[in-house]
Amino acid sequence: MNNVKREPLDPSDSKEKIIEILSEGNKEAKEILTKICDDPFLDEDICIRTLDEMNIRGVQIVAGYEYCVSLPAFIVSVRDRSKRMVDAINRNEKCAGLTARTGDIILDRENVPDFPIG
Repeated sequence: MNNVKREPLDPSDSKEKIIEILSEGNKEAKEILTKICDDPFLDEDICIRTLDEMNIRGVQIVAGYEYCVSLPAFIVSVRDRSKRMVDAINRNEKCAGLTARTGDIILDRENVPDFPIG
């Protein structure tokens, strides 16, 4: 369980604000999120929402990206809620005190707000 209180995302926030919140001040995480949001072929809204549901932010984004080796592999791992990636993040020393999850939480998808990115 996390011992860090994380700022919630608000659907009315700008793309820049959402990236800032999710990156938690981590420059590398901000660069990764910016690449995701700038890719015209990605549904960045789903990727951002999934990262948030998986409790992956800041240094955890960097750890997941490093585990996956490439941006496409990272995006697929996030989309698929990869248990292997989550386990790698949770074992990473840089992520001590933070817990990523696969998102096995039951969500009412009809009531999950859209995050308009862009």
